[in-house]
Amino acid sequence: MPLDNTRGAGLVEVNREKRAFRVHRSAYKSRDVFEREKTLIFGKCWLYVGHGTELKKKGDFAARRVGGRDLIFIRDRENEVRAFHNSCTHRGAKICRERGGSARIILRKRKKTSWCSRT
Repeated sequence: MPLDNTRGAGLVEVNREKRAFRVHRSAYKSRDVFEREKTLIFGKCWLYVGHGTELKKKGDFAARRVGGRDLIFIRDRENEVRAFHNSCTHRGAKICRERGGSARIILRKRKKTSWCSRT
């Protein structure tokens, strides 16, 4: 769905003769545009939450909000970088409230429920 349709009229200007492509500044602040991007872009592809080099040692983690979704990525005890939605699948509660750090993070699964506990 292009941004220059009825709801986004005037936000994008394409002039092939002048080889110009411009996006009006209001597109970057528009709640409507952001909501549509969350659905059309962030809802259909992998999300970049961070780079593995940010997590130097086992137990390091970082929590971020990307495209309206709370995500957490960690370096686990096998030294693998893993990413998850930062919410409990059972009740929807936020799993990790800190922005980042280092801790022993345990992920367990039980009857379709995942949770994170720091020990």
